[in-house]
Amino acid sequence: MKYARIHEGSVVEICVPIEGFTIAQCFHVDLVDQMVACADNVQAGWTYADGVFTDPNAHQEQTTNTTTP
Repeated sequence: MKYARIHEGSVVEICVPIEGFTIAQCFHVDLVDQMVACADNVQAGWTYADGVFTDPNAHQEQTTNTTTP
């Protein structure tokens, strides 16, 4: 499993425990308290809010609603 260390709403580091160990066995409790399990594609620099990781470089599709009279 992969973990993101969050600081002020941003992913600052990706951590992976050594095989056969938990994240708590590999890192100090102060760091573990800042970590959230994440998907493999999450990277440093992403934002994290309300349980959701967001890639700030992802292009968002813009939709325009048009109506005809």
